[in-house]
Formats: sequence, structure tokens, C-alpha cells
Amino acid sequence: STAWRAAGLTVPEFCLRVAVGVPVRHAYDYLPPERGAPPPPGCRVLVPFGRQSRIGLVLEHREAPAGGPELKRVRRALDEAPAVGEDVLDLVCWAAGYYRHPVGLVAEAALPARLRRGESASLAGTTRWRLTAAGRAEAPEAHRRAPVRRRLLEALGAAPEGLEPADLCAVHPDPHAQLRWLRQHGLAEPAQFLPPPAPPRVPPDVAHNPAQRAAIDALRAGLGAYRCTLLHGVTGSGKTEVYRAVLAALRADGGQALVLAPEIGLVPQLRDRLAADAGARIAVYHSECTAREQHLAWLQAQSGAADLVIGTRSAVFLPFADLRLIIVDEEHDGSLRQQEGFRYHARDVAVYRAWKGGLPVILGAATPSIETWRNVRSGKYARLRLPDRAGAAEPPAVELIDTGRHPAEDGLSAPLLAALRQTLDRGEQAMLFLNRRGYAPALYLPGEETALACPHCLTCLVYHRPREQTLCHHCGFRQPAAEALERGAVLLGQGTQRVEDRLQAEFPDCAVLRLDRDRIRRRGELERSLERLRRGDYQLVVGTQMLCKGHDFPNVTLVGIVHIDAQLFSPRLRAPEELAQVLVQVSGRAGRDVKPGRVLLQTALPRHPLLRRLLEGSYEDWLERLLEERRELALPPFGYWALVRAQHEEYRRAEEFLLRARAQLRGGGTAVLGPAPALMAKRAGLWRAQLLLKAESRPALERCLDGWLSRGAPGGRGVQWSLEVDPLDIA
Repeated sequence: STAWRAAGLTVPEFCLRVAVGVPVRHAYDYLPPERGAPPPPGCRVLVPFGRQSRIGLVLEHREAPAGGPELKRVRRALDEAPAVGEDVLDLVCWAAGYYRHPVGLVAEAALPARLRRGESASLAGTTRWRLTAAGRAEAPEAHRRAPVRRRLLEALGAAPEGLEPADLCAVHPDPHAQLRWLRQHGLAEPAQFLPPPAPPRVPPDVAHNPAQRAAIDALRAGLGAYRCTLLHGVTGSGKTEVYRAVLAALRADGGQALVLAPEIGLVPQLRDRLAADAGARIAVYHSECTAREQHLAWLQAQSGAADLVIGTRSAVFLPFADLRLIIVDEEHDGSLRQQEGFRYHARDVAVYRAWKGGLPVILGAATPSIETWRNVRSGKYARLRLPDRAGAAEPPAVELIDTGRHPAEDGLSAPLLAALRQTLDRGEQAMLFLNRRGYAPALYLPGEETALACPHCLTCLVYHRPREQTLCHHCGFRQPAAEALERGAVLLGQGTQRVEDRLQAEFPDCAVLRLDRDRIRRRGELERSLERLRRGDYQLVVGTQMLCKGHDFPNVTLVGIVHIDAQLFSPRLRAPEELAQVLVQVSGRAGRDVKPGRVLLQTALPRHPLLRRLLEGSYEDWLERLLEERRELALPPFGYWALVRAQHEEYRRAEEFLLRARAQLRGGGTAVLGPAPALMAKRAGLWRAQLLLKAESRPALERCLDGWLSRGAPGGRGVQWSLEVDPLDIA
């Protein structure tokens, strides 16, 4: 401002509110840059921050504060036009406020890595030379006296999409002079070429049943205005075909759509099946994409070059040129919740974005979450029901195997092995579900009457083959197992490796596929494995939860659930809901084509009330009963929770931090419980404790949190702490 006054100019009366990626809840005020027009909201700017320069995002222009310290000035704007629109800025600010997270870190989560480093936010591609209309009408023979020019015209004429400079150098080592001549005379021009997405494998059109047609008609009629609809269909009911028909109608009318999937493994299948035709422009955005691929997908969505974007939870913050529809597939899945750093739920952020933008949003699920079910029952969300499987498929028959009467060896009982043999003899495929990696969950040392434990976590080490080592699945600690085995260690329980070995021993002529995080490591490996399974290269597959989320295997007629008893006694709030969802989802992989399906569930507790209710009634009936229990106990979604976590190398330090926080959080209609150890009290060498905040209303919880955060969190040397609003669980 001193320079402005020295020049006789009026000091600007406004400043830029800039979100900078630091762990501070508020944004920062800066004066506009010395030269040029002030960057509008949505532009990235380079700002001084301490002794460094940082890239921030302009949130708004506002009146400069009076009487405060002299503001620093933006060094330069990185964008000529806003990189993100008002809708994304509003979404960033809302999410930062709702989840009580630093707005600069939320803004960073909305940008891919290359944009956070300052690279261009304008769509650009490879430069290609192509003929203009005049050039296509020009006969190359007219340039016989300029042989290089003639050869260039011939080469460009044979390539309607244009040629890159390297291709033109193959025609002549130095084509630049002749290219300039062709451009000056209007015969050729350079153009930016974006690589098209790989053509999707579009399935043939299918005949919709009456329930599908009714759902499609209702969803098409709702395009153009906000409405949140639960598309509730049993597994195999053809929800994806409903999405596809609605997206085809949207594309014919113009506009873009966003589809969120809970996990990367579901994206390729959705991409192939949701394309309305082979010309659909589809972008994919998730964490396994390279930085370049994420950057390009972001730009294609922003510019309108992509009609449809399919991605995981972070895609909810993408900017769109003309967003008209949001679809959240498998809305119940916990993977839609970010568990580290900025802890948000992509489903809830998507619903807010749709409401704010006046867009329809579709939540698809065979096993709706309890929050969505409550909103349906209260009339806040609409519900469209798909009660039957698509085509001629029938629901699978579900049977219990009592492992008290039929002991399981290496995880497999005699009735399950007999059913597997019958399935293979018919030329069909079978799938076994076990949500435990490794060979054995524990190594028990009889002489010490204990199991091998991780020195950094309060958990057992898991035995893995073929490397003969024990591994902690929480912090990654590993050590050889040879010494423990020589001392007579006993392998307790079974993991996917142990079941795989038993299957290979029982069925040596059959190809066995194991799908878990130990086997699926490289990019694209899950997609390739699932495709080989669909082709019939494997007759048996054993795996963890990555098997049970929306995949379609037409020749799988038998599903065996190896072990779920531990979840029946879990102290976690969400354990019953998650168990019910897994049982329904895994069972839904069987008999999805014309062949009948069968599900065998091994359990030592065949009379457990939860199992009986699920097997004897419907998932909806079970969910209604759970909803009533939650209402009576004022538990979510009828109560409002937040969780303050703290961790330190000494438990006492974490507890002291939370005791100081508790003293500041009292009152305001919010109960504060704790501090107490987390369910897993020590992880990766840090002791973990937590406070639970419970309120009967959302405003009461927000007042309590805002009062605490406005005073500043209590100091704690070396204590790492975090706040999670609407936690999925207390872990």
C-alpha cells in the first residue's frame, strides 16, 4: 500500500480471501497483485506465506479489514479465468465448515497434484498439424515444384485427425518452413489434440422389466431439478442398466454426469456398462490414476470435454462445465468415507452439492445404509424399488452349515467341499468369501500361553506364506516365523492363503484365484483378474470384501461364506449393519444368470438372533428393527456424534490432552464421554485415546465444537489430534 500512496493512488478497499493449504481453520487476506486485474474467486494465486511462497485458492473478494496489520500482496495469479466455479468454491467452504476442517486443506483435496504444483488449468493436448477445408480441396500435384510441400500435403491428407511434429519429421527432416507456408496460405493449421478415452465395451441393449421401466421413467422425469432418490434393488436387479438408460437420456439432452463408486475395482465395470454408445466421452478419476491422468480427467470435466466422469470419493469435488446428474453407487459402502486427514463422507457431500445446484442425485444400493433408510422413511428422500432380479435369474437359496456338527478343516467343512465338487462337475464356478488375509490370524506359543504380538500395536501378528513370516496388518511390522514354528507354535484360525492351499489340494485340476491385498498389488491387476474370472480361466475364487461389491460373474452359482462369527460379537456400533450388508452382498454374487444359485454359510452359531432375522426375513425388515433400536437409544442417525482423537507415544500425554479438551467442551446441550482408550489402544507405536461428543440436535453439537475451536485446541506437546464429525464408528 505504501507504493500505491507514493504514486498518488487510492489504496484498494477490498482484499482477496485466499485458502492456503496449512492446518489452520481460517483463510487469509491478501491485497491484489501490483499489476493486472485482481484474480476473481476460483483462481489459483501465488502468495507469500512466512518465508515461503505457497499456492492458494481465491475464495472471495471482500472489504479490507480496517485498523489491522498491513496486508501482504498476492505475488501473481496463476489463472486468467477461474479454475473452479462458484459451485465448487461453495462446496469447499461448506465441507470445511460442516466437518470442522481447515479450509485450505479442503481446497487442496479438491485439486489434483499437478494443479497444486501450479501447472496449467487450461485444457491442452498434443499439438497436431491438420489440413484446413481449403487444404483438403487442394491437389498435392499442384505443388510439383515444391516436393517437400507436396509430400506434406499428401501425408496430412491421409491423416484426417492430423499428424504430430515427430510424424512430419519422418516425411522430411525439417518441415517447419513448409508448414509455416501452408499455415500462411490457409492450407494447414496446428491444433490441440486430446487423446480419446479407450472405447468402452458396451453391452448389448437389454429388455427392461416393468420395475426397471418404471424407475427409468421416474428418474428421467426428475432430470432438471433437485431430488434425492434411493434406487433400492436386490442384488442382480439391474440397477446399472437403470443408470445407463437415464444417462443416455441425459446425454441426448446435453449436460454432464458424475458417478461415484466406493472402490477403484468397480470403476472399470461401471465405465464399460454405463456408456450410452461407443462415442460417449468418459473420464476416470481415482487415486490409482497417474498424476497426468488425474490432471487430464479434471480438465476434461472442467471444460465439458467429458460427458461422464466415473471416480471414487475425491471426484465429488471435480469442477464441471454443465453438471446435470450425480449417481452414488453402493451408497452404503464405508469406503465412501475418508478415514484419514480430511474426514468426509462422499455420499453426503454429493447430496449437498446436488441440493445446492438443483440437480437430481441417485443413491443406488441393494443394502441401504441406516442413514439413507431413515431419510426415506421420513420422506426426505424418494425411493424406487427393484424387487426382482433382472432377466430369468432367481434369488439364491441360502443354507447354514453348523460347524459344531461339521468341523471345518483349514476353513472348509465336508458339506461345503461336497458342494464345491458338485459345482465344478457341472462346469460352473464357485466363490468363497473370507475377510481375513494371510494364512493364519495368529501363532500361539503353548509354552508362553500367548500369541505372537506386534511390538508396536496391541494386535496379533498374522502368519503369511510362502515367505514364512509374520506381519502386522496395521503398521506393517514383519519378522520371520521360522523360530516360532521350531518352538512348536500353533497356527490358529484361517486366512485366504490357507483356504487357497486347501482348495488346490482338494481340486488339483482346477485353477484357483485368490483376491486380496496381498495378491493384488500392481495397478490394473484387479481388473485383469476379474476379467479372467468372467472368461472362465478360473473355476474357484477365494477372496476378501473386494469380491462382494457390485461385480457380476454369470457362471458363479455357488458362494461359500467361510467364517463370520467374530463379527457377531464385535463391540463396534456399525458391526451388525456391516455384517448384514456383507451377507446380502456376497450372497448376491451367486446365480446372477439363468442358472440357479446357492449360498452356504458356515457358522458355529446357527441360532444367533441376527442370522435368524436375516435368513427368515428381508433386509428391509431387519433394517426397520435396527432403526427402531437406534431411535430408542438415541444413537445415530437419531443422535449426533463427533469424535476427538489423540495419540502419543505415552498414553498419559494423550489422555491429558483430552482431559483439557473435555473441560472446554462441557455444556451447550452436548454430553462428553471419556477420555477412554480407542478400541485398538495402540497402533504403530502410538497410544490412542478419544472423546465422544453426543448431542440430541445438530445445532447443539455445532455450537459446542465452534466454541472449543474458536478458543483454540488445548496445547499438547507432541500430541497428534483430530476431529471427526459424524464418525462411522468408534474405533
